[in-house]
Amino acid sequence: MHTIKSLGVVFFMLFMSVSAAAQADTFCNKAELEVIPFSHAVRSDLSARKITEEQLKGAYNFGSGGLGLGMVITQQDIRIFVDKDEATGCRVFHVKAGFAPATLYVANELLESLCAYRHIYNHEMEHIQIYQRFVAQLAAPMQQAIDAELASSQEPSTKVLGEKLYEVAGEVASRVRAQHNALDSDDTYARNERVCRGILMNIGKGA
Repeated sequence: MHTIKSLGVVFFMLFMSVSAAAQADTFCNKAELEVIPFSHAVRSDLSARKITEEQLKGAYNFGSGGLGLGMVITQQDIRIFVDKDEATGCRVFHVKAGFAPATLYVANELLESLCAYRHIYNHEMEHIQIYQRFVAQLAAPMQQAIDAELASSQEPSTKVLGEKLYEVAGEVASRVRAQHNALDSDDTYARNERVCRGILMNIGKGA
């Protein structure tokens, strides 16, 4: 039997944008960290087959060959800008961390059934909530990494700082990923096949 797959997908990517740093008169460095709130939009313009193709690009192994009925796509975004505090002469590292706005997809075949649409939408919203908790966990370890890097060098490297922040985000993500996996359990897919008079099962099988 084909298993219906609906999961949250996150592609982790590091973007570092560094402005030209003004030379400070002294080796004074400080940082400002801004954690970007997680936001999302909802779309229903892709078919289950197209959603499946997008999921497979993320190297997700479907195993039983079912079609994807929903997904969340986003990417982690870490940006570092450096400028000079004219009042103190210090270099200021402006760090923004979080996610680019996410897109929650529900297969357009489900628009014909309010029951089916709501079931998959609610499932994907649980993935959104996991991402929101992820963002909430970023601030403290990232601030620690920033403070440690600024304390270890008179002229901190934006490249090194970015790499360390990416490592921090990866460590948090590894813990959060288990929550996504638990949500996309075999029990979840089995339940999908029983709800809404079997509509999800038929669409998931490509019927």
